[in-house]
Amino acid sequence: MTILHDAIAKSHRNPASFRDPSGYVFERSGRIFRAIDDQCATDLRLLAQNGALQKLVDDGLLVGTQFVDDDELLESLRNEHNGYQDFLEHEFLPVLTYPYEWPLSALADAAVLTLELQIRLLQSGFTLKDATAYNVQFHTHGPVFIDVSSVERAPRLDVWKAWGQFSQMFTFPLLLFRYHGWDFRSYFLGSIGGRSVTQMANCLARGQSMLPRYLLDVTLPALLHKRASKQDGKIAKAMHREQKDASPQIVNLNRLKRKIRSLADKYRTASDWSTYTSTCTYNDESEPHKKTLVREFLQTTRPATALDLGCNTGDYSYLAAESGARVLAVDADHDSAEFLYRRLRKQPAAITPLVMDFCNP
Repeated sequence: MTILHDAIAKSHRNPASFRDPSGYVFERSGRIFRAIDDQCATDLRLLAQNGALQKLVDDGLLVGTQFVDDDELLESLRNEHNGYQDFLEHEFLPVLTYPYEWPLSALADAAVLTLELQIRLLQSGFTLKDATAYNVQFHTHGPVFIDVSSVERAPRLDVWKAWGQFSQMFTFPLLLFRYHGWDFRSYFLGSIGGRSVTQMANCLARGQSMLPRYLLDVTLPALLHKRASKQDGKIAKAMHREQKDASPQIVNLNRLKRKIRSLADKYRTASDWSTYTSTCTYNDESEPHKKTLVREFLQTTRPATALDLGCNTGDYSYLAAESGARVLAVDADHDSAEFLYRRLRKQPAAITPLVMDFCNP
């Protein structure tokens, strides 16, 4: 009993990894692993054999992933995780964040990443079985997809069964943010899985439903959903008919990529705090003096991590990153975090900008 207890204690299952029927994530000795069932292992090995899996990792779309092939480690993991024969090891991500903390462009980039990943998978005969925003995290180079076990082979490639979930987790909150003044905290914390297409359609005022921005992604899907609710059995059966032509789906996915990029790119930061650097009360001498003091402190202490509360547009976050710290840059003002996120695209650094009211985190 003691030996068994010690073996099990080596692995610590991630409590957030419980929804995927294909397996779960756990930590072991500071490393991140995923137990996967036989079907998932078969699908991923096929993707690995043609080089597509490693290509997705190399191109920054998928978190670093490899099969556990070391015999000794594999035997140990099988003993610790009863019923599982195959395991993946993932790259360790030091910071985990959530969609309700992201600025607009971060959610848009996560959406585009998901769409691009789906397109690349379709070209190899695979698909994503779900498309939640919680499947994406941010690394220094940008967003990366982490839920590798949501990749599967599907008989029908002309339609995407996760498209509805993608809309709930990406398209709808982006539209509501841009045109209705919703913030992501209001959207996601009120319903962690997003809003249904019916709820989204009900948010539109009379006449808005026919606007081009809503027609293809809200109005028509709402009408089809209402009709389909009476034919659930027929639709489920149709989804299992073999159809290997992915081109109709790819056309729609590329349309969505253009739309989502436009939603974010056309947004203009306008809050008082997003212009703080140019409007603050520091004079030409006091601001450089403050930065010198902060830089000296950071170079002396050399923190591994730093929390920049009220980061504004990120000048001091950059000072901390330059000293070798990984920085969590937090501001209650959305546009400040948005400004910093866009700045990081041009000047990459180990900084994660988040929108958060520290009095109500």
